[in-house]
Order: sequence, then C-alpha cells, then structure tokens
Amino acid sequence: MEVVHSWREWFERPEYSLLYSHRNEQEALQIVKLIYASGLLPDNSLVLDAGCGYGRLSYWLVKKGLRVVGVDISQRMILEAGRRVPEATFLRHDLRFPYWDSLFDSATSIFSSFGYWEDDLHNFSMLTSISRALRVGGLFVLDYLNPYFVKSNLTQQEIISKNGKTFHIKRWIANNMVYKEIVWEERNTTWRFREQLKLFDYPTLTGMLESAGLIPVQVYGGYSGKPFNAKSSERTIIFSIKA
Repeated sequence: MEVVHSWREWFERPEYSLLYSHRNEQEALQIVKLIYASGLLPDNSLVLDAGCGYGRLSYWLVKKGLRVVGVDISQRMILEAGRRVPEATFLRHDLRFPYWDSLFDSATSIFSSFGYWEDDLHNFSMLTSISRALRVGGLFVLDYLNPYFVKSNLTQQEIISKNGKTFHIKRWIANNMVYKEIVWEERNTTWRFREQLKLFDYPTLTGMLESAGLIPVQVYGGYSGKPFNAKSSERTIIFSIKA
C-alpha cells in the first residue's frame, strides 16, 4: 500500500530542494529592495524571517547589514540555511506557538510560508505569534499567493525530470485549498508527497492581520512592486504595522 506523506515530511526530503532548484535568488533580492523602498525598515533592524526555508531571504537581509533570526519548522532547511548564511541565527520552531515578546523591529513571511493548515485557527495562530514577537510600530511583510490567479492558471498535471529522477506532479483545488502531489519511483518504491495551501483572498488576509494586531498599510501584486489587482496579480504582498 502506498502512503501519502505530508508536507512536513516532504520538507525534510533532499528531493524537495532538487525539484525546486530552479528558484533563484533574484526574487528574494527584489522583495528586499521593495521592503527598503517602503522606508518602514530602520537601519540595523532585527528581523524575524518567519518560515525562512533555506535562507534565500535571510541571505539578502544580511547583505543589507540587518540582524536576522530565521525560523522554520523543518530541521533540514534550518541546517542548510545555517550553512548558507552563517551570519544569521537560525532556529527550528513551530510558529503557531509564541516564542518572543516585542523583540523584533520587523518580520517577514515570504514565498507563501503561511497557510499550510486546513484549520484556520492554526494559520491565525502563526500570525498572532509573529505579531507578538514584533515591537509596537514594527513592520510585517506577508507575501502570499493570489487565489484568483491560482485558479485561472493551475497546471493540473506535469512531468519534471531532474538528476535522473522523474517527478509526476498533480494539482487540484478542494475545500478552499490548493493541493500538489509529487510522485516518483526509486528502487522499486513509489514515493508520494503532498503540499497544500489555503486559498486566502486579500480581504480575508487583511481581516486576519487586523485581528492579530497588524494594520495593513500597503499591498503589492508582485516582487517588483507592481500594484495589486485582485483578479490578475500573481502575488498578494501586504505590508502591515504592529498596532
């Protein structure tokens, strides 16, 4: 019997970084420039990189002279981030649970590092934990998908081959979640992992942020800083201030 492994188990697999090796640093650099252009990030800020992954954003934040603490639920990603960005501090932690109080000048959640849980209470807990970690007046940048763009541009099936491995990918939408299943064969074993994200639209995200004590002040539709369009923007990037 085949077992469908969860997104948490998928993050610990080397195939995860292999499949997504096409992701370059340019998007991370773009959003760091966008954050700086806002004028809301003081020099020498202490920044919480929430859901830091392999440290793509942390790398450029450090290059800008900022002090960075990266947090992720994946042990494998935290170890890799520490190797890639030794100037930053990295910690494995589940951000649904508070860890700091009023410590950080800014926080980021970039590349859809939010919204994994089907139960909205868990997703909201992550926002309240981040809000609690910020000082009053601190900046929070949330980068998330745009559900309207996802629904109209969903590639239901594709096959990707990398380093001798052939990944069969299937995507679908159900229960206001977008799912992605990744399957490959190796040594007579079928590996099957699943990713998932909640389809939060802009009004829902702003409502959640406000309930967490974070006041939205600006929204963009892409890393280059283009205006947000609810129907056509690829991303939903919301800048908020801790009340």
